[in-house]
Amino acid sequence: MKKHLTILCLFTLMAVQAQDSEVAKALEIKLDDIRSLVIKNLSEIRNSEIRIQQTEVNKDLRIARFKTQGDVTAGYENLFESSEPLAFGYDNDEDERLSSSLKISQYLYGFGRKKWALEEGLAEVKLSRLQNAMMIRDLSFKARLDYWSYIFEQAGLEVAKERLKLSEEEEQDTESLFEVGTLSRVDVLQTKVTKMQSLNTTRAQQSRLNESMFAFASSIGEVTAKIKSLETLVPPKNVEKLLVQVKTMLDKSLEIAILEADSNVSRTKIEQVKSEYAPELYGLASAGVTGPETDDLEDGWLVGVTLNWTILDGKQRGSRQLFESKNILANDFSVKAEIRERTRIYLQLESQWESLAEQIYNEKKALEFAEENYTIAREQYRAGLLTLLQVSDVNLQLVESRYRLLSIIYQMQVLRENLLYLKQ
Repeated sequence: MKKHLTILCLFTLMAVQAQDSEVAKALEIKLDDIRSLVIKNLSEIRNSEIRIQQTEVNKDLRIARFKTQGDVTAGYENLFESSEPLAFGYDNDEDERLSSSLKISQYLYGFGRKKWALEEGLAEVKLSRLQNAMMIRDLSFKARLDYWSYIFEQAGLEVAKERLKLSEEEEQDTESLFEVGTLSRVDVLQTKVTKMQSLNTTRAQQSRLNESMFAFASSIGEVTAKIKSLETLVPPKNVEKLLVQVKTMLDKSLEIAILEADSNVSRTKIEQVKSEYAPELYGLASAGVTGPETDDLEDGWLVGVTLNWTILDGKQRGSRQLFESKNILANDFSVKAEIRERTRIYLQLESQWESLAEQIYNEKKALEFAEENYTIAREQYRAGLLTLLQVSDVNLQLVESRYRLLSIIYQMQVLRENLLYLKQ
């Protein structure tokens, strides 16, 4: 019995571990993987793809009426009782009737109706595809920003750990000086307070790292995955070249393409309205049989042409054309506003890059000085030439300089992502 319980517990433990590993699977990510993961995993993309399929179906529906149409009818009638069968279309000796017919109609000509119905359907499909592309771009952009945020918090955790290490070294040096009578117990306690605060800072940074990991994992549709980034926080390359490229593309974007595609839909609708008020020609053919009995059925054939022509419509034609014309005009103004906004964003990013390029140079120099100052200060503190306050300031200055450098690099990467966004 005990052996059986042991085996059961082992199987249960293995199942729990397997479940945990499935829920919290490790996922190694590179920046170039993000777009494909967004397309693969996010339900928003599936929704958008279904919208494309709907517009394609709608396009087929628009031109379906121009194809051959046909229907078959069959009927049976029984005159139960009547003093006057002729009133119901029956002969005096007739009380039942059988009938069947086949009707075929074919669109012949409509002065552009079919062409513009197809053009409108194709224009709507193109619009839905552009909207899908914009959704992929926006979701990928958000995921890439979340990715850099995760990498930044990861680097921030290393800085927090360095701060903790410095506070531990500071505590050890202070205790050594206290033992030889150079410093007081107050100094020792102060270093212990600093170390505990550094522990809290490290724990808080770990929490921020986890939060950023969850946010990024969710943005690529892997909300339960544990993320392992394959990149580190380093300054981006070729940003100056990217700035030049984006500057030549300020009048091109998915937003502008969508506005132009929407205007094209309106143009096809205007042409479609024009064609609807021209004559429309259909060919008709039908065949059928009718009679009181199956042995006495009479057959018939009918061939004809139908001409439809809308003459008066209560000014609907003008109103529909005016509505679409106003939509085109509104889109033209929206394009101008979009170009103005893109230009503003570009100029801001260009100015930010110039500032960040100077800041990173200065901060690298500051970090070099801080590292050298730390080495000298620790030696002098051990020799009793510096106070605890002085060496604490030096340690803090080193950590802050390292964190500021990481922050500048992170801002550079975010700026590059914004430039890539403008480029699409």
